[in-house]
Amino acid sequence: MLFGVLVGVGAAGLLLRGRLPALIVALAALLAGVAFEAGVLGPVWSVLFRFASAPARTLVDTWMDVATATTAFDATGDGLVRLELNGELRQILARLRLEDRQAGVRVHMGDRLRVEEVDPVRNECVVSWLGRGEAAE
Repeated sequence: MLFGVLVGVGAAGLLLRGRLPALIVALAALLAGVAFEAGVLGPVWSVLFRFASAPARTLVDTWMDVATATTAFDATGDGLVRLELNGELRQILARLRLEDRQAGVRVHMGDRLRVEEVDPVRNECVVSWLGRGEAAE
């Protein structure tokens, strides 16, 4: 926005210099710069930004999201969870957090879990148990 105003100020200043006193040129150039931004560049940017899409989410963006267990977790606390990412369902490896494993929590298929940590390189996460899901009840 500031760049657009400055372009308008510069163009108006170049066109008006030598024809009017310096103070009037400065004021007229400032008004012309604001008018250029509001009347020309603002509507052009509005039209262009209508075509912009929402940024894609990555696996890291699922931190603190709710996931669903797609398998029962084994005795070591490992299993698969389902997450929604950019409108598609993805299954990734998950490990139950240490506190839940030590408390003896058993995760069954359909249980709800919260993503606590994400490792995008290994495509896995650490989850905490939230409770039984609709499918498990």
